[in-house]
This record gives sequence, structure tokens and C-alpha cells, in this order.
Amino acid sequence: MTDTQIIEFCEAIIQEKGFLYIEAVIRGQRNQKIIEIFMDSKTDLTIDECAEVSRLISERLEAEMPEAANYRLDVSSPGTARPLKFIEQFPKHIGRNMELELAAEDETKKFVGKLTAVQEAELTFVSKKNEEFKILFDSIKSARVLISFS
Repeated sequence: MTDTQIIEFCEAIIQEKGFLYIEAVIRGQRNQKIIEIFMDSKTDLTIDECAEVSRLISERLEAEMPEAANYRLDVSSPGTARPLKFIEQFPKHIGRNMELELAAEDETKKFVGKLTAVQEAELTFVSKKNEEFKILFDSIKSARVLISFS
């Protein structure tokens, strides 16, 4: 089974369970693979949900690749280090500060603001100067939730 095939069935399992497939990282040798799967949810993702998906993927791996008994599978949420990829990830972050990279003509502009609303493909942010900005999802090149310790 190729890495591409592994990724495809992991993505299918995640989507069948109603979650968002974010990314897969597969490394290591054929007989000692490390498979990291990142998934998300429209709401908070629980450890039990990750464990259930991990069990389903493990069952499929063991059925499809019995010769590859030495693998490590990690299924988790993307955490704050990974950028948000889908519009469905944004509503649960309303009220949080975000750092955005926006496509603006031939350049990339950075913006920091608090997400206040999500309406279809339009996101509303408030800047530090309390100015409201409406940004189309398609113009976002990268979006990260900023961690606040206050």
C-alpha cells in the first residue's frame, strides 16, 4: 500500500465520521512508518473522537498491510501551530485573536484582529484600533489563532 493510498483512506474515514481532514504526514521506512493524521471539527474535537478515528484507521491498516506491523499512528487535532484551512474551522474561534496573511494584488499583507463573525464566506474582524474589517475567506492565504495568556 502506497503512502498516497494510506492518505486517501484516512481522509475517507475522517470525512465519513463527519470531521475535517486537515493533513497527513507519513515518514520512516516501509517497515517502520510513522503516520501522523491531523483532523478537526466544526466544534471542539475530543480525545474520544480522535481515538475512535485512530481505531478505525488502525483496523484498516492491519487489514490492508498485515506485513507492516511496525507502524506508529498518531491522530490528533491540528493545534494552534497549524493554520486553519477550511471556513468550517472559523466559527469555533469567534472571540479569539488571529493572525492572517491576505492576498492583496501582487503582495501578501499581514493582519491581526479578533474574529467576531462568520457569514457564509465572509469573516468579520476587529483590529486593535477597534476598526471592523470584513474579509472574504478566499483572500486568506494563511490564518492562525493567536494564543492569549491574559
